[in-house]
Amino acid sequence: GDGTHEELLEQCEVYQEIYLSQGGNLHKEGGKEHA
Repeated sequence: GDGTHEELLEQCEVYQEIYLSQGGNLHKEGGKEHA
């Protein structure tokens, strides 16, 4: 969109936090499967 560079960076940080939180959950589930 027409968002400023700062706004885009803020969105990236939010998506990164979501991605990492989901990735952590996936790693936990994977650990249970391997265990």
